[in-house]
Amino acid sequence: MQNLGHWKMLLSHHPPCEQFKNHTFGLFSLQFCIGCFIGYPSMIFAIVISYFFATYSVLRADILFFLGLGMVSFQLLSLSPITEMKVLKIFQKAFIGFGAGLILHSAYLLINASIIVKIFLLMAVSVGGYIPLQVLHMKKSKEVCNQCSDKWKSALCPTDVCFADAPDKTNK
Repeated sequence: MQNLGHWKMLLSHHPPCEQFKNHTFGLFSLQFCIGCFIGYPSMIFAIVISYFFATYSVLRADILFFLGLGMVSFQLLSLSPITEMKVLKIFQKAFIGFGAGLILHSAYLLINASIIVKIFLLMAVSVGGYIPLQVLHMKKSKEVCNQCSDKWKSALCPTDVCFADAPDKTNK
Protein backbone atom coordinates (compact mmCIF):
# COMPACT_ATOMS: atom_id res chain seq x y z
CA MET A 1 0.00 0.00 0.00
CA GLN A 2 2.98 2.29 0.03
CA ASN A 3 2.87 3.96 -3.37
CA LEU A 4 -0.35 3.18 -5.17
CA GLY A 5 -0.24 6.31 -7.35
CA HIS A 6 -3.04 6.33 -9.91
CA TRP A 7 -4.39 3.02 -8.61
CA LYS A 8 -6.00 5.01 -5.81
CA MET A 9 -8.40 6.47 -8.38
CA LEU A 10 -9.87 2.99 -8.89
CA LEU A 11 -10.87 2.96 -5.23
CA SER A 12 -12.07 6.54 -5.13
CA HIS A 13 -12.59 8.25 -8.45
CA HIS A 14 -12.95 11.59 -6.67
CA PRO A 15 -10.14 14.12 -6.39
CA PRO A 16 -8.46 13.86 -2.97
CA CYS A 17 -9.33 17.39 -1.87
CA GLU A 18 -11.55 19.18 0.63
CA GLN A 19 -14.40 19.69 -1.84
CA PHE A 20 -14.89 15.93 -2.29
CA LYS A 21 -14.30 14.71 1.27
CA ASN A 22 -18.02 13.92 1.69
CA HIS A 23 -17.89 11.59 -1.30
CA THR A 24 -15.35 9.22 0.25
CA PHE A 25 -14.61 7.36 3.46
CA GLY A 26 -11.25 6.30 4.80
CA LEU A 27 -10.14 2.78 5.63
CA PHE A 28 -6.55 1.49 6.02
CA SER A 29 -5.17 4.92 5.05
CA LEU A 30 -6.99 4.72 1.69
CA GLN A 31 -10.03 6.63 0.47
CA PHE A 32 -12.99 4.73 -0.98
CA CYS A 33 -15.92 6.09 -3.00
CA ILE A 34 -19.10 5.95 -0.92
CA GLY A 35 -21.28 5.35 -3.98
CA CYS A 36 -19.25 2.43 -5.26
CA PHE A 37 -18.20 0.74 -2.04
CA ILE A 38 -21.62 1.10 -0.36
CA GLY A 39 -23.91 0.93 -3.41
CA TYR A 40 -22.58 -2.14 -5.21
CA PRO A 41 -22.37 -4.42 -2.15
CA SER A 42 -25.90 -3.28 -1.22
CA MET A 43 -27.06 -4.27 -4.70
CA ILE A 44 -25.52 -7.74 -4.40
CA PHE A 45 -27.02 -8.15 -0.93
CA ALA A 46 -30.46 -7.18 -2.29
CA ILE A 47 -30.22 -9.73 -5.09
CA VAL A 48 -29.46 -12.47 -2.54
CA ILE A 49 -32.25 -11.32 -0.19
CA SER A 50 -34.80 -10.97 -2.99
CA TYR A 51 -33.90 -14.45 -4.22
CA PHE A 52 -34.98 -15.85 -0.85
CA PHE A 53 -38.04 -13.58 -0.69
CA ALA A 54 -39.17 -14.78 -4.12
CA THR A 55 -38.22 -18.44 -3.56
CA TYR A 56 -40.10 -18.69 -0.27
CA SER A 57 -43.00 -16.50 -1.46
CA VAL A 58 -42.41 -13.84 1.18
CA LEU A 59 -42.96 -11.08 -1.39
CA ARG A 60 -44.06 -11.29 -5.02
CA ALA A 61 -41.61 -10.19 -7.71
CA ASP A 62 -43.82 -7.28 -8.79
CA ILE A 63 -43.87 -5.91 -5.23
CA LEU A 64 -40.08 -6.27 -5.02
CA PHE A 65 -39.79 -4.39 -8.31
CA PHE A 66 -41.84 -1.41 -7.11
CA LEU A 67 -40.07 -1.44 -3.74
CA GLY A 68 -36.81 -1.24 -5.68
CA LEU A 69 -38.08 1.68 -7.76
CA GLY A 70 -38.96 3.54 -4.57
CA MET A 71 -35.52 2.91 -3.12
CA VAL A 72 -33.71 3.95 -6.32
CA SER A 73 -35.68 7.20 -6.28
CA PHE A 74 -33.50 8.22 -3.34
CA GLN A 75 -31.11 9.33 -6.11
CA LEU A 76 -33.31 12.43 -6.36
CA LEU A 77 -31.89 13.54 -3.00
CA SER A 78 -28.71 14.36 -4.90
CA LEU A 79 -30.52 17.34 -6.36
CA SER A 80 -30.53 18.93 -2.91
CA PRO A 81 -27.61 19.75 -0.60
CA ILE A 82 -28.88 17.29 2.05
CA THR A 83 -26.64 14.51 0.76
CA GLU A 84 -23.54 16.58 1.47
CA MET A 85 -23.89 15.19 4.99
CA LYS A 86 -21.74 12.07 4.80
CA VAL A 87 -23.97 9.82 6.92
CA LEU A 88 -27.01 10.68 4.76
CA LYS A 89 -24.99 10.07 1.60
CA ILE A 90 -24.03 6.61 2.92
CA PHE A 91 -27.68 5.74 3.62
CA GLN A 92 -28.73 7.16 0.24
CA LYS A 93 -26.18 5.04 -1.65
CA ALA A 94 -27.17 1.93 0.35
CA PHE A 95 -30.85 2.50 -0.55
CA ILE A 96 -30.02 3.11 -4.22
CA GLY A 97 -27.87 -0.04 -4.40
CA PHE A 98 -30.43 -2.16 -2.57
CA GLY A 99 -33.20 -0.82 -4.79
CA ALA A 100 -31.21 -1.54 -7.94
CA GLY A 101 -30.66 -5.12 -6.76
CA LEU A 102 -34.38 -5.56 -6.12
CA ILE A 103 -35.19 -4.16 -9.57
CA LEU A 104 -32.67 -6.39 -11.35
CA HIS A 105 -33.69 -9.61 -9.63
CA SER A 106 -37.43 -9.00 -9.76
CA ALA A 107 -37.21 -7.94 -13.43
CA TYR A 108 -35.35 -11.17 -14.12
CA LEU A 109 -38.23 -13.08 -12.54
CA LEU A 110 -40.93 -11.05 -14.28
CA ILE A 111 -39.53 -11.18 -17.83
CA ASN A 112 -41.08 -14.08 -19.68
CA ALA A 113 -38.24 -15.04 -22.03
CA SER A 114 -35.25 -17.32 -22.37
CA ILE A 115 -32.35 -16.85 -19.98
CA ILE A 116 -30.19 -15.32 -22.75
CA VAL A 117 -32.84 -12.73 -23.57
CA LYS A 118 -33.34 -11.97 -19.86
CA ILE A 119 -29.64 -11.42 -19.31
CA PHE A 120 -29.33 -9.27 -22.43
CA LEU A 121 -32.31 -7.11 -21.41
CA LEU A 122 -31.05 -6.71 -17.84
CA MET A 123 -27.59 -5.74 -19.08
CA ALA A 124 -29.14 -3.19 -21.45
CA VAL A 125 -31.27 -1.74 -18.64
CA SER A 126 -28.26 -1.67 -16.31
CA VAL A 127 -26.10 0.19 -18.81
CA GLY A 128 -29.02 2.44 -19.67
CA GLY A 129 -29.38 3.36 -16.01
CA TYR A 130 -25.65 3.60 -15.33
CA ILE A 131 -24.80 6.04 -18.12
CA PRO A 132 -27.11 8.87 -16.95
CA LEU A 133 -25.79 8.47 -13.40
CA GLN A 134 -22.22 8.79 -14.63
CA VAL A 135 -23.09 11.84 -16.73
CA LEU A 136 -24.70 13.44 -13.65
CA HIS A 137 -21.65 12.51 -11.57
CA MET A 138 -19.21 14.03 -14.07
CA LYS A 139 -21.34 17.15 -14.50
CA LYS A 140 -21.53 17.76 -10.74
CA SER A 141 -17.81 17.01 -10.27
CA LYS A 142 -16.89 19.40 -13.07
CA GLU A 143 -19.04 22.16 -11.53
CA VAL A 144 -17.39 21.68 -8.13
CA CYS A 145 -13.89 21.73 -9.64
CA ASN A 146 -14.62 24.75 -11.85
CA GLN A 147 -15.78 26.75 -8.80
CA CYS A 148 -12.77 25.78 -6.70
CA SER A 149 -10.21 28.52 -6.12
CA ASP A 150 -7.42 25.90 -5.88
CA LYS A 151 -7.98 24.31 -9.30
CA TRP A 152 -4.84 23.70 -11.31
CA LYS A 153 -2.57 24.64 -8.37
CA SER A 154 -0.63 21.40 -8.24
CA ALA A 155 0.41 21.85 -4.61
CA LEU A 156 -3.27 21.96 -3.53
CA CYS A 157 -5.12 20.21 -6.35
CA PRO A 158 -3.75 17.04 -7.94
CA THR A 159 -3.96 18.21 -11.54
CA ASP A 160 -4.04 14.66 -12.92
CA VAL A 161 -7.42 14.04 -11.24
CA CYS A 162 -9.02 17.49 -11.47
CA PHE A 163 -12.34 17.67 -13.34
CA ALA A 164 -12.14 21.43 -13.99
CA ASP A 165 -12.02 22.81 -17.51
CA ALA A 166 -8.43 22.99 -18.72
CA PRO A 167 -6.84 26.40 -18.23
CA ASP A 168 -6.73 28.54 -21.34
CA LYS A 169 -3.14 28.42 -22.58
CA THR A 170 -3.55 30.98 -25.33
CA ASN A 171 -2.18 34.44 -24.71
CA LYS A 172 -4.62 36.94 -26.12
